Amino acid sequence: CCVILYELCCDNPQATVTRLVQREKRKWRPEPLTTITLQKQTARLFHMSAQQTMNVAERLYQRGLISYPRTETDKFNDEAELRRLLGEQGAHPTWGRYSQSLLDGGYRRPREGTHDDHSHPPIHPSKCVPPDDLENDEERRLYEYVCRHFLACCSEDAIGFETVVTIQIAGEIFTARGLMVRALNYLTVYTYEKWNTHTI
Repeated sequence: CCVILYELCCDNPQATVTRLVQREKRKWRPEPLTTITLQKQTARLFHMSAQQTMNVAERLYQRGLISYPRTETDKFNDEAELRRLLGEQGAHPTWGRYSQSLLDGGYRRPREGTHDDHSHPPIHPSKCVPPDDLENDEERRLYEYVCRHFLACCSEDAIGFETVVTIQIAGEIFTARGLMVRALNYLTVYTYEKWNTHTI
């Protein structure tokens, strides 16, 4: 079937563009971090079990480095506190400059989920600590994830420009998509996701 279609296109190589759509496209920044999301992401990224994740998170919490890690709340209420936390992260040797750029005008109020347990806020960093002050790789990876997720929540969505072309050739209809990434925004700090330009 594919060979026949290929031969038809070779015999009738003239293509006609029947539709061209160009539009802005956004890649949404993450919602504030809950326990379930933290467990899913650490399993996917670091191959940590749910129990491992919570053990490490509890240790970080007990040392005052992250907020209480058992929460299903996915919305922040205190915007002033968010800015204070961004200022705290401005001293970090890896993402401090990015955090400061949010305070300098890049800050966006985090998206709001639909859950609020009215007890604890979403998981976020409570204190800025350099990697060498953490006890092991598991702590470093989890603390870094919590920080990067928090910074991504306070950032602008990634912005691109999508082109969708529909052509007709040999009586058949084909569609192709291209994407030009214009601003990575939150993806600059949230290195766990990729979004790349691809041409038609």
